[in-house]
Amino acid sequence: MTNAEIEAFLAICAEKKFTAAAEKMFISQSSLSTRLKTLEQELGCTLFIRQRGGNSISLTSYGETLYPLALQYRELTERMRDIASTAPRRLRVATISSLGTYLFPDIYHSYLTAFPEVELEIYSNDFTESICSSLERRILDLAFTTGEPTSRKIRCVPILSEAITFICARDSDYPQTVALKILDAKNEVYVSWCAEFDEWRRQSLPGSANPGVRLSIMEQLRFFVEKPGRWAFVPDSVAKGLTHRSKKIVTRNLQFSIPPRIINCLLLPQTAEEPCAAGFLQFLRQHLAEWYDAGRILL
Repeated sequence: MTNAEIEAFLAICAEKKFTAAAEKMFISQSSLSTRLKTLEQELGCTLFIRQRGGNSISLTSYGETLYPLALQYRELTERMRDIASTAPRRLRVATISSLGTYLFPDIYHSYLTAFPEVELEIYSNDFTESICSSLERRILDLAFTTGEPTSRKIRCVPILSEAITFICARDSDYPQTVALKILDAKNEVYVSWCAEFDEWRRQSLPGSANPGVRLSIMEQLRFFVEKPGRWAFVPDSVAKGLTHRSKKIVTRNLQFSIPPRIINCLLLPQTAEEPCAAGFLQFLRQHLAEWYDAGRILL
């Protein structure tokens, strides 16, 4: 049985008429009758007797037995709602490590400043299958990744298309505009940003199978790129974060194009209606609009 069925029963008890009970609940009389019929089928008994010659009704013996229990049910439900209303608002977010390191920290800080009542839990996870499992189990509310859902229960919302750019140490001798043919993979600091980037790199960069450094620990990217001669392809948010934190690192233009990195938000469909998650997505959209041109924002 549901709250709607119990409330329909109590409304009929209070008003003694189906029409008045339906009006009190702001539903049609047919909807009210359906709720009552469902409740009676679940209980296996008739709860009301219609009086001849009118719309007036009275309780059966089963209805009289149910009435005090229904009042207790309503009271318990209201008490549970009171607990929920006083519980702290919480949002649990996971990102792949590059987003958590370079793009989202400022967004988290601004969000908590605007919504100090929210408890924010932040996780790093680079494995889409694990992320989807956590979303399904409601361990996470939102996840931001380059992957797509491994479950039909998970909704995928593209939020950002990031250009891939070139970075190197300031005192390296790379020209202001870099041609692909001058790049030596032995000096590359390689990070797998997304499947599309990896495929482009495999087909386009000579020696891509043997880069100088293969990196999965995002905090070490700055250390290696600061070394003269080293270079890397990185998403725009990573380039902005690194050049902001280190004066030794600069960006260079490219004579060629690289597929962008698409950032997706993964969530359960019902989560999009929850206040904390919906508020964060709206807040995220506003901040991305301040940092990127409109063509790159997909949210």
